[in-house]
Amino acid sequence: IPVECPDLAPSDTFKAKQHSEVYILNEQNDRAVFPNADVFFSWYADFSKVKTIDASCLEKYSAGPTVLYRPGSRLLKSVSPDVYAVLPGNKLAKIKDEEVARALYGDAWTKKVRILNDEQLSQYKKTDGILSEKTPHDGMFVKQHEILYYVDNGNLIEMNDGISDTTNIEIIRLKDEDILIM
Repeated sequence: IPVECPDLAPSDTFKAKQHSEVYILNEQNDRAVFPNADVFFSWYADFSKVKTIDASCLEKYSAGPTVLYRPGSRLLKSVSPDVYAVLPGNKLAKIKDEEVARALYGDAWTKKVRILNDEQLSQYKKTDGILSEKTPHDGMFVKQHEILYYVDNGNLIEMNDGISDTTNIEIIRLKDEDILIM
């Protein structure tokens, strides 16, 4: 009996029956794999929108890149003591010290640190910049006066109703007296 494969659109998440790997279809119609649940949960709150397809339908989509952590969601390090923030474009910026990490990611910032081996870390591009200011970096979400913003190119972009589920998004809450100059 021939199997009818569903038409998937870019940004659809899916998995094959009897397989644990979860993929997202990218703009090139490639299936990019989430390497583990922690990376998946840096992008999504749960698996409720993951479609299940027949395993034979996977061949319809070429194997694509590995999905990496969502910018602003986790901190990464390897064997060195350096801790990096994930920026858009799979870039890493070194965080100057614990004080900056705490200001950007909260008192429980160490719970956001993921230790990667050198091969995993090499999938990211380290930038020359060091995050030394307590100012939100590109890829972070900031909430001030109950308005959600995304930091893009050093600017706050109001999200309006662009994101309905912020369950797994790290949001920095700025106090009323804070002045954010970017």
